Amino acid sequence: MTEKVRQQIDDLAYRLRCETKRNDLPEEVIRTYAEAYHVIGILSREAEEADGLRQRVKELKEGFEGSCMACEPVGVMNKKLHEERDEARRLYCMLLDQTNGLGSKHWAERKGWVFSDSFERLL
Repeated sequence: MTEKVRQQIDDLAYRLRCETKRNDLPEEVIRTYAEAYHVIGILSREAEEADGLRQRVKELKEGFEGSCMACEPVGVMNKKLHEERDEARRLYCMLLDQTNGLGSKHWAERKGWVFSDSFERLL
């Protein structure tokens, strides 16, 4: 779940929690607010579980777990190779930047290199 969505859920939960403490509202309204607050808690837990499942699917796609004993080591090796490749690309872009200017991101984009997480952090 993105930080923005998490903040919106927390803000709504806070407002509902405050509304349930009011004495000037009819009991049905306060009960409805309390039920909504409960549903927001369920929604928040479901969103966190969905985030965990997305991460799990990503790991499965990247080969960190599979049906054979070799899948996990190969996945770990692939991740290491991607990081090494990104480091080499970063150094190449820096070299071009020092000789020609325009910035490392410009040269990476010109090469058509897709930014993986580690490559993006390096630039």
